[in-house]
Amino acid sequence: TTSPSSLVPRRALVAPSLADIELFYNQFLVAAPRIAYDIENPHGPISCVGFAAEPSRALVIPFETLSGASYWPTQREELLAWGWVRRILNLPCPKITQYGQYDIQHLWRRMGITVRNSTEDTLFIHHALQPEMQKDLGFLGSLYTDIGEWKSMRRRV
Repeated sequence: TTSPSSLVPRRALVAPSLADIELFYNQFLVAAPRIAYDIENPHGPISCVGFAAEPSRALVIPFETLSGASYWPTQREELLAWGWVRRILNLPCPKITQYGQYDIQHLWRRMGITVRNSTEDTLFIHHALQPEMQKDLGFLGSLYTDIGEWKSMRRRV
């Protein structure tokens, strides 16, 4: 078990403005040696895209609120946010994902966004090492990090 004093402090920006996204991009993503990303789409359309270049800091670009409304106040702002997703996923550094085949095809079919240099997939790497174990991201996160299963923590409205 992990003691509270040994937990890695983490910061996730989950309700950014366009200026916050630009700042995060310039400070943490543009020169990153690799970027992990993940999409969420519990109702079909992509509700958010998360990015991290290091274990302790992440950016979530939301597109849908818990009630299903658009996160962005105007269509123009939403399109600009999608432009940031496209720019980040087009960076030349390697991209890390969990079951990336799904995310890649969904980003392409829904938004016309291609992922450049998607090289590592945690689902397939874990399956190669432990084929008999579960492979979902919540389980792998609880197994390989000091974070418990988090998807059930999101409140439903």
